[in-house]
Amino acid sequence: MELGGSLEKKSRFTDDERVTKAMAYLEETAASNCPSSFNNNKEVRCHCLAPLTTNDDYRNAVAIHVLWWARLDKETQQILLMEKIKVGKLLNGVVGDSKMYSLPFTTEILELAETLEGIKICKNALMAIFRIGRGFWKTCGSAAATGTAPEHGLKGKENVRSKIFKNEIEPQLAEFFEDTVLTLSGPRPTRFAREAGGDVEIRDDNDIQELDPEWTKRRLYSKYCWDLGHHVQGDSKGNLKIARRVDNTWIQSGADYATICSWTSFHRYWKGKYPKLIVPRALS
Repeated sequence: MELGGSLEKKSRFTDDERVTKAMAYLEETAASNCPSSFNNNKEVRCHCLAPLTTNDDYRNAVAIHVLWWARLDKETQQILLMEKIKVGKLLNGVVGDSKMYSLPFTTEILELAETLEGIKICKNALMAIFRIGRGFWKTCGSAAATGTAPEHGLKGKENVRSKIFKNEIEPQLAEFFEDTVLTLSGPRPTRFAREAGGDVEIRDDNDIQELDPEWTKRRLYSKYCWDLGHHVQGDSKGNLKIARRVDNTWIQSGADYATICSWTSFHRYWKGKYPKLIVPRALS
């Protein structure tokens, strides 16, 4: 079985070396009782992986399957795990035994396959074999129970950072661009170019707005921060450091320090909202 795929990009190990490492992990994991992934990894009473402690052929077959699993994309892993969970819950409801997951393995040896097919393990052991976290398991478990596709916890929801930007930062940015930046810009002047037959007029896009020559994006970012109570300093490498203003003018104003965005976010907002607002090239 070929063990290439994404693993080739992540590691310089050969297939045999990967199998050896996986077998070593399985031997170490199988030496103890199954760790409870839902209870701070405390050991539970069952010892489902005990057969792997003394048999190299068993560990080899499981290791090959684990490496095959590792090169699958996340979506495929989720679908396969959902099917395992469905079967496990179905069998658990019939016989009332938690060891209802088949030991995952890959082998072409018939006698070995028949032996390994008879080994059943609990979900903690299955998670340990595939190194699945409880978040991944819960996502697939919920999807399996509802018959829906797995969904990331934040999909379709705003995270905290997005809410802060939308509610606190973006309104201030919009106001700064409308009241300050746009007032410092105007239509781009008509340009001329020298060709063999004389001067030729070059007409730009009429929507292009050009900043006054003395202003740059970084200088405007500094002004944006300054107006909201923050002072920007740059070092020789171009890195920016931002600190709160403590000058008398700001303190005496009694204004509150506002939440500001980073230089990267400021630049991204500029490109997204005002793609035709440009900084003129410095004259040589």
